[in-house]
Amino acid sequence: MKSAVFASALFLAGAKKINLTYKDCGSSSTHAKITALQPDYIEVPGKATIVGSGVLDSDQTGAHFTLKVKKGFMPFVSDKGNICEDTTIKLPLGTGSFTVKGLDCPVKAGNIDVEVDLDLLSDLFEDGENSLLSIHIDANADDTGDQVICLDVDASLGEDDANLGLDWPALPLWQSLTKTAVPSTLKSLTCSQLRFPPVPPKHSPVLEHQMRM
Repeated sequence: MKSAVFASALFLAGAKKINLTYKDCGSSSTHAKITALQPDYIEVPGKATIVGSGVLDSDQTGAHFTLKVKKGFMPFVSDKGNICEDTTIKLPLGTGSFTVKGLDCPVKAGNIDVEVDLDLLSDLFEDGENSLLSIHIDANADDTGDQVICLDVDASLGEDDANLGLDWPALPLWQSLTKTAVPSTLKSLTCSQLRFPPVPPKHSPVLEHQMRM
């Protein structure tokens, strides 16, 4: 039992929390205003979907976009696509990919969602100045050349778990593994240094309930 829990702890310790923030980079004449981004964080390595939501002020027959990514202050990748179809952009060094999901064209005025599927490795986010990944999406109408969408998304390493100084055995270990980020210092601990709380009875209703949460 202890070895299984310890293995789970090491697996979760390898995941990194990446905070997401956004900015609508359009001007007063940009047709879409982005007002929200969900979720506000993701975990890597792994797959996730981010959605920028807003309002489009007029119908658009079609548009093309450019996507630029910086890692720290350095350009990392740049590509183009059509907002009416899915566009997958591979990141250098096999570190992952972005897929900008196509909209249903012609796009009608009203609520609009800009959806991007992410498949990222944790190697993209290291401590230091290169921990920030900046994503810029700019779309212009095919017929008028007007700017339709402008969205900036910043992805950066989250802070170490706020409960880093707590005595872990004071919490049920199975709960802390499922609801609390594993501190990075766990990576350096050996089995002999980990203090495990008493294991509940095999058929404990409490344990079965917490494992289902």
